Amino acid sequence: MNADALREACDRNLTAAFAALVPHTEAGNGEIRSFGAVVAVATGLPIAFYNPVMVTDPRATGEDLSAAVGWIRALGFPASIQLRADLRERLESAARGLGLEPASWITPGMALYPIPRIPSPPPELRIELVAAESFGDWHAGIAYGPNFQRIFVPSLLDDPAFRLLVGYADDQAVAGAAAIMSDEVVGVYAVGTAEHARRRGFGEALTWAAVRAGVEVGCNVAVLQSSEMAAKLYRQMGFVDVCRYVEYAPAS
Repeated sequence: MNADALREACDRNLTAAFAALVPHTEAGNGEIRSFGAVVAVATGLPIAFYNPVMVTDPRATGEDLSAAVGWIRALGFPASIQLRADLRERLESAARGLGLEPASWITPGMALYPIPRIPSPPPELRIELVAAESFGDWHAGIAYGPNFQRIFVPSLLDDPAFRLLVGYADDQAVAGAAAIMSDEVVGVYAVGTAEHARRRGFGEALTWAAVRAGVEVGCNVAVLQSSEMAAKLYRQMGFVDVCRYVEYAPAS
């Protein structure tokens, strides 16, 4: 795959990941709608990040953004924008005009292709596919907090687009990750390690486990969006930067 195809894979999976959450939100009142060249995803939660307008198509206009954000707000939810950074110069004024401010961290979208041989995890780490009885362990391992528990709910376990992985050390949940599939692409999300278990290679191992989960169902490309802290690690694993995203959210 060339650079354009990898960027498209990253864009497509990110939009699909947000959209895949909609049927599972606790309120049951989420919706997805397109406005021109943008996609608005309203999950139904009162958290702007989870009600994004996805702007990855160069044909997107300020009018598209305004209509999409207005629709989410009319549903009663705060809205955000995920804007691919190469479109920023043309569309930033429209985003700011909607009362949304850019985050300081411009998130790299990364891709891994071809997928190499996946290394074994550290010997002290046992990785399992999450089941109903271990769902609480997954949240304990990633340690993302109560808001995240509202968006990643038990019904995800029955959705074929999702695979959740949990890591145990000394029979204690210490790490986790999510794999979200779209076509031939596996997206790695929600990689986390409990604070007391960090710097032992567990986050890297769970990232590889999520990639493996995608490979097992036929995916041949892995993508992710990296935090500032993890970007160096992902590059060392072989992920390459293919695009960047700017989140615009309500000013605090």
